[in-house]
Amino acid sequence: MFRKKNTRKAVFILIIVVGLLATQLGSALAATNYIKNGGAEADTGLTDDWLTWSLSGNVTQYSVDSSVSRSGSRSFKIEHGATTDISKIHQWFELFLPGGEYVYSGWIKTENISGGDRFAHLDVVFYDDDYNTLGAANSAGVPGTEDWTYVTIEFTVPRGTTKIDIGFLIDDSTGTAWFDDLELVEADEYKAPSTGSGSGSGSGSGASPATGDNTFALLFAALGLTASIAFITTLKRAKNK
Repeated sequence: MFRKKNTRKAVFILIIVVGLLATQLGSALAATNYIKNGGAEADTGLTDDWLTWSLSGNVTQYSVDSSVSRSGSRSFKIEHGATTDISKIHQWFELFLPGGEYVYSGWIKTENISGGDRFAHLDVVFYDDDYNTLGAANSAGVPGTEDWTYVTIEFTVPRGTTKIDIGFLIDDSTGTAWFDDLELVEADEYKAPSTGSGSGSGSGSGASPATGDNTFALLFAALGLTASIAFITTLKRAKNK
């Protein structure tokens, strides 16, 4: 009886330990996306998580579109009407590593984007405490009418930066663009998507918690479960001998 109780206790403890290790290892290996509501799925939409800005303020319509999305059920939409204007949706990022390297990425779908040479794209702008601009970086622009196109910005936070403006916009062009699945992650945690309908990148220096990739977390959880089952099976066989 004493041996049976100890065996059950050992199995129970093993399962807990393996589960905790799997969770910790998975969390450590999954990238943290620092963008809030990058897929437009939260009810906050363009209120708490995202801000809007336009150079003139009178030629733009911003919205969360529930009829167009790359994943989930919604995306961000900008309708822009002047080639001499800029229309932007953005949020502030302050919990960064000084001198840290990051990758900002997202998907853009366009309809009749024309004029200028910047089109629809992502951007980051670096500021100090007094809101002096220390630099900026842009992704490749997406012109014309294109299906979902993946774009990225790789950047290093310049010295003196205290806040970073993370955004997406239509710049000096007219037309409509949708933006979805926006991510900001540390560069060493970045993993490019395996499929997509195009790509473009940009970079900046001195000038994504991704929806984390949970593949490793699931892998370690599966390994932990397998090990636990194998251990229990071995104990049962030993008991029946």
